[in-house]
Amino acid sequence: MRERINRLARGIIDSETPKLVLKPERLEAVVQAGEIIRGEIMVSSGNNLHIKGLAYSSHERVQVVNNAFGGLRNRIIYEVNSRFSEHGDVIEGSFYLVTNGGEREIPYSLRVQTGNSGETLGSLKTARDFANLARRDLETALRMFEYQDFTEAPFMQDARVRTIYEGLKGRTGRRNLLEEFLVALQVKEPVELKVDTKSRIYENPLTPVEDSVDLVSNGWGYVSAEIQADVPFIEIKSKHLTDRDFVNSRCRAPYRILPEFLHRGRNFGRIRIVSLREEFTIEIEAEGDGTVDITGLSPESDKEMDRRSLFKYMALRLDYETGAYEPALLLNQMMRETEHLRADYPEDPRIRLLQADLLILNGRKENAAMCWMRPGIRFSATGRSR
Repeated sequence: MRERINRLARGIIDSETPKLVLKPERLEAVVQAGEIIRGEIMVSSGNNLHIKGLAYSSHERVQVVNNAFGGLRNRIIYEVNSRFSEHGDVIEGSFYLVTNGGEREIPYSLRVQTGNSGETLGSLKTARDFANLARRDLETALRMFEYQDFTEAPFMQDARVRTIYEGLKGRTGRRNLLEEFLVALQVKEPVELKVDTKSRIYENPLTPVEDSVDLVSNGWGYVSAEIQADVPFIEIKSKHLTDRDFVNSRCRAPYRILPEFLHRGRNFGRIRIVSLREEFTIEIEAEGDGTVDITGLSPESDKEMDRRSLFKYMALRLDYETGAYEPALLLNQMMRETEHLRADYPEDPRIRLLQADLLILNGRKENAAMCWMRPGIRFSATGRSR
């Protein structure tokens, strides 16, 4: 209260709440069994407003030394008690911060290990020694990388190496962080993927078609890739891949072509594969069979166009507006789609409206007016009457 009165006396009015900047935002580390180890959390103000708060831990083996803190930059000290723990035990919980800038949570996961880690750290004379350890024994390298005494390794005494490490420390994704660390030190090449991006064509599928994309990795290390499809007729079975999915540097990503989502005529879509540093696109074309009914519509539904049929047309119209494909190709496909719709729903006036819109897009305004006012006349994509 006295501090607040003094600030008001100096004309300082805190009308805003401080913005909390936490480092780390999540704690993942390895601790040695049978010891009491200290660590710290930095709580800073991102908008230069004074922070006041309390901190506490949810696990009995992790205790906060200074529960109360205040200021623009605050160092919260905690202790981890690993005595009477066994190798492989995991201490999981969270730090909870209650401040005048809101409540925040910092999850932690601390793995207990036994053995002489100091001897292993002492053998890491250069960054390449650590890279060789990661290639030979990834789990040991990960434990070393997360160990609080990792900065005591000889090669970590280099200021540049230490700066890179401090910049990565505290982020999530332990395997990805190790990969970024080694690549930044130029002791490892980033993993590259190879994908056959040739377009694929499927003609008149009446049942789901099983297919796959083959990926090949070049080099060792962490791989993470997202697989996406931009149309509903392509079903991706596994949307996320890592290096654990690769066997002998090869991985197969299966997908299916679903005919129930195909409209009559040519359907276009894409499969996108996005990794940490690369992106691949595979063009997919599927021909919808106009002679076979796969919609499941009853005869009573023939009088008016349903939402599903309209959706197919509007998807093509959206592709045209966004420039996703060649305009002339899409205009021709939209015109064929309206012809099919008109054959299926001859009494629905909305079909004539769609055809009139297409004729306007083709620069045939007079024919568009005739199409709307004289239902018996039909026009092709070029605007000629039939």
